[in-house]
Amino acid sequence: MRLVKVVALAAILSGCSDAPAEAPSSAPRRTGPTVEAKVLTIRESSHPPTRAFLSPIVVWGSKVRIGADLDHWRLFDLEAETVTWVDDIAGTYRTVRVSDLVSRRQRQLRAAVPGGIPLLEGGPTGREVQVEGMAAEQWLMKLGGYEREVWLTKEPLAGEGFFRMWLVSEPINEAYAGVLRNVEGALMRQDGFPVYERSAFAWEGGEMVSRRRLVSIATRQVSASLFEIPAEYRDVTPPALRSDGGRRSSS
Repeated sequence: MRLVKVVALAAILSGCSDAPAEAPSSAPRRTGPTVEAKVLTIRESSHPPTRAFLSPIVVWGSKVRIGADLDHWRLFDLEAETVTWVDDIAGTYRTVRVSDLVSRRQRQLRAAVPGGIPLLEGGPTGREVQVEGMAAEQWLMKLGGYEREVWLTKEPLAGEGFFRMWLVSEPINEAYAGVLRNVEGALMRQDGFPVYERSAFAWEGGEMVSRRRLVSIATRQVSASLFEIPAEYRDVTPPALRSDGGRRSSS
């Protein structure tokens, strides 16, 4: 029973989630002037039950947008080194410096692990494959019956520094973040792009699996407003974290 709890915990920390039914692969649409952007389409899936969806990462210059819909999305400013979370329903946004996100994640990873739970261990295996003409290196991590596999390119497809910004802006279970201490700490020092990820663990006599895979890289004309925060939106950034960088996108 304890092993099952440990394995389930590791899966939660590594990003297993319920996903909606699969949606069409496309960048979010808005009207207005367009710009030429790189669109990386990611397919995320999990089973059982079998669920999947397609999520675009849209790159234009030093700006990167994650979010397939117009409700909640993130805007990464690689030049200003900020991440902005946007809530289109509430009409609000908050911008946090990457340095603050990194410091917070490091504190979370250093926290004591309750109940004597072991740490997730692993790292690069030395295996490489070619993906879209790029070399990708395998990272393999294990904890009991749980296994996580990541194939990481050496090329930063979404820009220098994006991978670290993406990692530290993802949610984490703070109470058990220490389980990921060694592995996530090592991944935070990388600057490639994860072209394939797989997490699997034993569950009720079977196996629960989640995957995230890069399925296409394309150049498309997209609305420049995708990288802009509407002027009427309210800044809800906590006062201690306020930064002038990255609140508004400019050409």
